[in-house]
Amino acid sequence: MAPSSALVKRTGRPLISGISSRNAGAASGKKTTPKPEFDVSQQHYSPKKAERHLGVRSAASGDNRAGQHETLGQRAEAVHLQDELLQLSLVHEKSGESLRLFEASIKSRLRREFADVERQRHQVKTLERVRQEKVNAVALKDWLENENGYSGQQKLQILGSSMEELDDLAKTGGAFEKLMDDFDQWHTNVASIIQARTGEGTVHFVERMAPSWSDSASSLYHQLMVCVKSLDILRSDQEAGAIAAVLNLHSLLAHRMMEEIQTCREVETGILRHEQDWIATSMTKALEDVQPQSEQPSRRIGVWENGEPGQGVRGTSSGSWESAGG
Repeated sequence: MAPSSALVKRTGRPLISGISSRNAGAASGKKTTPKPEFDVSQQHYSPKKAERHLGVRSAASGDNRAGQHETLGQRAEAVHLQDELLQLSLVHEKSGESLRLFEASIKSRLRREFADVERQRHQVKTLERVRQEKVNAVALKDWLENENGYSGQQKLQILGSSMEELDDLAKTGGAFEKLMDDFDQWHTNVASIIQARTGEGTVHFVERMAPSWSDSASSLYHQLMVCVKSLDILRSDQEAGAIAAVLNLHSLLAHRMMEEIQTCREVETGILRHEQDWIATSMTKALEDVQPQSEQPSRRIGVWENGEPGQGVRGTSSGSWESAGG
């Protein structure tokens, strides 16, 4: 009986979970299903575990693919750079020859074009010369036939004499050049005299031009005026062509020579006026330096006074004269 009692006592604390579960279900009066034993082959799918493992595998595969793509890109770029370097080396080797060929081609083309332009310019100048010759011939014919008190022969004689006289006056070593050289020499001498006055020593005075220079200037000015009047007689409003250019240029030359002679005369007049002013100022200053500072100029006594200051006529003083007058 002892074993039975011991068995009864162990039923309160089952050793196997299945027995305890059945006993618990029996005790509670409910029907229970026994829990199967755990087996790895019967493990259920877990989404969270699957995502975690998938993320690890995808990250590793992504790194591998990125590395592969980067390596492929570097290889492609290296191949591209090698191709460019090869092309540049080929271009560099052939650049000298290509440049020489290009320069030769450009020079040849420019020579052809320049020759064409030169040929066209020569043609234009030929046409222009022919046209100008016709214009000059027509203008000269009209100028000779236009009678303004002179015949054509008289006009030619007047024009010839005026041109010859102007050429003789304006030529190198002629009368006009000699006249200007004499004036330049006088003007240089005047400048040296004025500059020497700044120091101490002998003072020289500026003198006017020699009378011969003035006579030559007047004679030359008169000759130029005659030429200008003669050329003005030959000129007309309708003239054109070369005859008009000849008349205008010779008239302009005569006017310029006359203006230069007149300018020389004005310069001489101005210098002489300045010299007179300087002499007057110098004399006034010299008199002031010689006269003592304490000496005052005495009052001039009139014939109506008796020689004593302060007295009027008849030996009376100024005050008695005034009282007498009053």
